[in-house]
Amino acid sequence: MKNLFLSLTAGISIVALSSCGGSSSSSDGMFGSIPQTIEKYDQEKQALTAGLSESNYKKNLAKIEELKTETESKLEKDGEALNGKELSVSVDENVLKIETPLTLVYKNVFSNMSAVEFGLDGKIVAAKDLKMEINPSDLKGREMFGGKTTVVTAKQPVQIEFLDSEGNVVDARTIGNFIADNNGEEAIIKAGTAVDLSICSIPVNTKFANVSSARLTVDFTKGLTSETMPE
Repeated sequence: MKNLFLSLTAGISIVALSSCGGSSSSSDGMFGSIPQTIEKYDQEKQALTAGLSESNYKKNLAKIEELKTETESKLEKDGEALNGKELSVSVDENVLKIETPLTLVYKNVFSNMSAVEFGLDGKIVAAKDLKMEINPSDLKGREMFGGKTTVVTAKQPVQIEFLDSEGNVVDARTIGNFIADNNGEEAIIKAGTAVDLSICSIPVNTKFANVSSARLTVDFTKGLTSETMPE
């Protein structure tokens, strides 16, 4: 029994919260009450885990499972409620243009209740022709057997930075890429080219509690290239 108890205790142990003080209970942030709900779940689960003993572990395990089910249901409802919400996003208008507003796309709740995942919808385009800072040698394909040359694709990542009310960056991640025209000497993102948002994944967790706005950024020194075989 002791070994079973120790195994169960180890199996449900969680990482301690980084701050004992907790966060604001306000739900006025960009992601509503989702960060606070996740934090509350972490605290309550931690308390139940800390109180495990050989005499109550079955009871506490049942409480933890019930807590998880209730929290998952609430997070799903809150995530679905935010589906389609328009975000307050700023851009450098010399680089990017928002043709249609960015809106949240609810995806799912992480199985361990650590985050709610969102994607983005909308249309962000290049405001003018933009030159990527890529070495010309990296833009040239390699000649293969049979005289064919590999195709080099130049991609420019676009990031979103989530900000608190004082303008501090809370989180930053790539939301998609521009695909540039590559002539073998330079890579140019043509005016009007849209950002591909299909790869976007934003896991909203406890640190998003005070997020109130966002901005899009592009670092042209961090362009990417990839090679494919010609058909």
